[in-house]
Amino acid sequence: MTSQAPARVVLRKAPPVSASPAHPAAAGTQSSLTSNRVDDSNAVAPASKGGSDPFCLLDGTSWQMTPQAAADVLTSNQDFCVTGVLGGQGLGKSTFLNHLLGFCGELPAAAPAPTPAFPVWRGGAAHCTQGVTLGVSSDRMLALDAQPLFSISVLADMATNWDSPPAALAAPAVAAAGEGKASAVPFEGVQLLAQLQLAVLLLSTCHRVLVFCDGWHDLRTWELLQTAEMLARGIPDPSLPAPATQQSAQIPAAAGVAAGAAAAATAPASQSARQAPQQEHLAEVVLVHVVPGDGSGGAPSEAQLLLLERQVDCFFANSRLRRPGALRMLDHVRGSSSDCVGVSMSYFAVPALHCGEDSPAWAQLAAALLARPCAPFAQQACTEQQWLRGVAGESWRAVRKSIDVANLYSRFARTVLRGGGGWGLAQ
Repeated sequence: MTSQAPARVVLRKAPPVSASPAHPAAAGTQSSLTSNRVDDSNAVAPASKGGSDPFCLLDGTSWQMTPQAAADVLTSNQDFCVTGVLGGQGLGKSTFLNHLLGFCGELPAAAPAPTPAFPVWRGGAAHCTQGVTLGVSSDRMLALDAQPLFSISVLADMATNWDSPPAALAAPAVAAAGEGKASAVPFEGVQLLAQLQLAVLLLSTCHRVLVFCDGWHDLRTWELLQTAEMLARGIPDPSLPAPATQQSAQIPAAAGVAAGAAAAATAPASQSARQAPQQEHLAEVVLVHVVPGDGSGGAPSEAQLLLLERQVDCFFANSRLRRPGALRMLDHVRGSSSDCVGVSMSYFAVPALHCGEDSPAWAQLAAALLARPCAPFAQQACTEQQWLRGVAGESWRAVRKSIDVANLYSRFARTVLRGGGGWGLAQ
């Protein structure tokens, strides 16, 4: 019996997406973030603390780790904190990271200022962040800025600019399409895979992850976060050394990071399935709900916060994301310590800001985060360079080769994604 040739992905070209004249940033979303910074004079920029421009850590086009540039600015320092952000488009994720990287007592008022470290979204159809970028402040705060979730702009970029999905996304997508006898790999399916991989990666490699939610009840973001928490089981802690079979003998830091990323890109799926699970790490998650403001920039009322707190704790009732001593905005509003016994979710609610506005709630959130200790990694003596090698190596390899992620996507492909248009499959 002759064996059937494996399926290959062939592009069904989508109509080109033209940039709106009012939003020229839409035409440049594929350029490097280090050169595609938006000079937004109306944005709130951080006070200068000698921080570096962001470096591309996960390339949004090839969907591969590119840690070489970041390795040159990371040191052997062991006292550092990694903060990642996830969330929808236009909620202020990059702007808030700029505050954290350059925070000096209180948030500066909206005024003309130097270009912020991370590009700031100015509205319209285009997104600024692609893949994952790494920013570093002079006091060794590391920030991971991920591309937006549920973004039509990201989906349009995938459909227009990719001749076929990158290998890290194509492998599970093509396998699921073959099992379901589908004729195409849907665009929405590849976007879903990318979002799951981003969420799992950040939950497994950051000390703290800020999840920005749109409004008071962002159910789809809650569901994605809860799913990513379950899929993060088995992803190795980035501070732990790689298995002996994959360690290189005495190589420089930058070369070690590059070698780790290369090993993650070439490791077979069977190797991931056969290895014993290593110790895991799960970041502290803080839900940041960006809610409609009243124009004054004031904080939400106690009644609104109490309702949000009950909804969040009910939705994540059985989640590992619940922690003792959670960061609860209601406690800050009341000016007293929490009376909650046991574990709960960390959350904050801040008003959506417009040009020229300032809000004490955003400053309160920044101050609370900076004063809060980070959840430690398994190896507390981990350096910045060791962390980067772990992220680009073992952690990313485990995320890419995750059988749990592939199985979940396969179920979606046979149900909600069935029949969706995308990249055609040819035998």
